[in-house]
Parts: sequence; C-alpha cells; structure tokens
Amino acid sequence: NPRCSKSREVLAVLDENGIDYDVYKYMENIITVEVIYDLLEKLGYQSAQELMRKKESIYKSLNLNWKPTKSTWLKRWLKIQN
Repeated sequence: NPRCSKSREVLAVLDENGIDYDVYKYMENIITVEVIYDLLEKLGYQSAQELMRKKESIYKSLNLNWKPTKSTWLKRWLKIQN
C-alpha cells in the first residue's frame, strides 16, 4: 500500500540493501486464503493473527484476540459441523 508509511519504509530498507522482492497489491487484487497461507509459511508464522495490527479498532471490535480453550474450540467446531 503506497499510502502506508510502514510499507514505504520496508521497501526503502529492501532497496537500500539490494534485496529482491515482489509487491502484492492487496488493495487492487483480492487476497486469497492460499496467498495468506503462503505468506504465513514464508514468514514462519503460526497464525494469521501475527499479520494483524492489534491496536486497530476493528481488530478489537471483532474480538480477534480471542484465544479459545480446547473445549470451547471443539464446541464451536461441532456446532459448525451440525
């Protein structure tokens, strides 16, 4: 995102160090689950939460920091399956 200062800073560091990169214009192209999984793998992340900006109001309003217990997760999963 060219309007994002962090994106511009990262690109500048990559350029200064002669590191090749590909830019994925997520504001112009639909980002798929497969692309997200690929990014997670390349970054060595375990969860998509590691990509999220946790201080954003939308993150908080959607309760994305929810960490289910095994039993809570299983109850939700079983509810989805039935």
